[in-house]
Amino acid sequence: MDRGSDEGVGGAGGIPAGQPVVVPDDARELARDVEAWRREQRWERRRRAFERKFFGGPNRTGSMSAPLVIAVLLAVVMLGATIVSSADSPARHVVPPVALALAAPAAAAGSLGGLLPDAGLTGPTGTTPAQVLRPAVLALASAGCACASALAHLADEAAGYGLTIYLVGAAAQHAELATLSDEVGRHDITVLADPSGTLVSALSRGGLTVVAVHADGVIGAITGSFSRTMSLDVVFADLKEPAHAGA
Repeated sequence: MDRGSDEGVGGAGGIPAGQPVVVPDDARELARDVEAWRREQRWERRRRAFERKFFGGPNRTGSMSAPLVIAVLLAVVMLGATIVSSADSPARHVVPPVALALAAPAAAAGSLGGLLPDAGLTGPTGTTPAQVLRPAVLALASAGCACASALAHLADEAAGYGLTIYLVGAAAQHAELATLSDEVGRHDITVLADPSGTLVSALSRGGLTVVAVHADGVIGAITGSFSRTMSLDVVFADLKEPAHAGA
């Protein structure tokens, strides 16, 4: 091509020099590019609509629309109400378990399978009916009983089942029983006096007598001369249940 032809292509009024312009023979070849362009336009329209709805449009930088502000305020109010209601709600009180009704066994009171004799026992809090002590372990100590080690062993076994030891004796033995309890040094031993002597005369078998009472008041075991070599684990395991199945 001569010089005149070159000036005709790249000169003023001609086609600019560079990448050649390709014109497709079939317009359908542009369909993919057109669809991409339309997709970009749709996304742009959605973005502008979102900005107008929640941020007041592109010309209101940093501002929030009224619907968004209301939604945030409602969320804050609901959260605050939940916290306040939780703080103001009264504490739930623990409901103590309902004690079993006192049984009505056929066996005589003071005997195995019967109830404790209906006698009053005096202690630190006043007079307590013997039949209220259930489930319980009564330890009746004879006068002059050198049974501190046996009582300590008994307290250890009973503690494993959450049972209280009631150390019972005649009224004249109160000081002796208090000393015995102090010698053992256990907080789960309560000293009670039997002013009428009803329990002592009916249940004592000599030495340290252990009387196991079920939750329904029925005597489950009477063991005389209890020593530190004996075990009542089998008896204690069932004291929190009624003496008879289905009772």
